[in-house]
Amino acid sequence: MSDDVYLPEAYELLKLSGIYYVVGMIDEGDLTDIHMHILMKTLTPEWNRPIHIFLNSVGGDCQEGWALIDLIDWAKQNGNIVKTIGMGQICSMASCILAAGSTGHRMLTKNCEMMIHAPIIGHMAGNLHQIAETTIAMKAEHARHERFWVEHSKYRTVKAIRENFLGREDHWLSPDEALEHGIADAIAGTLKVEENVQTDNVPPKKKQSSKKKAKGK
Repeated sequence: MSDDVYLPEAYELLKLSGIYYVVGMIDEGDLTDIHMHILMKTLTPEWNRPIHIFLNSVGGDCQEGWALIDLIDWAKQNGNIVKTIGMGQICSMASCILAAGSTGHRMLTKNCEMMIHAPIIGHMAGNLHQIAETTIAMKAEHARHERFWVEHSKYRTVKAIRENFLGREDHWLSPDEALEHGIADAIAGTLKVEENVQTDNVPPKKKQSSKKKAKGK
């Protein structure tokens, strides 16, 4: 039998287990299935396992990516661990999705390459007013990216973000360089990420005192 017979079933089983793949170009509507699965698991009190998102994508539609990032943030705020794993090549919006994972659980494979750049737009057409409005929208999108990287890298100012990797050109990073910028936490296979790592917005459990109370005679 052809391997194609088994692939759909395997993919559905992975999704039911909280394991998702973002592969290739991200177009409008491409991530809807993943959105619904993460939403269902976030709203299910019984779900207590990590969510895994594997990425091998050149990026694409910004709003489609932001929608997934907002759901990742919501899942983290509800106490879920979201593990993001980059492999192959992750670029543009895919890099943002990788960086949005739970702190301590954002990983790259050793042969992965990562590319970050300012948002771009294709052919701009229309009358003068339409072009002006498109320009305003692009400036707002650029500011959104800058705010995102201030939150998800080791740099705390927009100026530092621009100087280090969000300039005018494509900025390619090796896994080691991504760790250096604080936009990933580990290289898969070289550092074991423990399940009990403190994650975003999850309050630490109170430690019980080891001292025994003296009993009265």
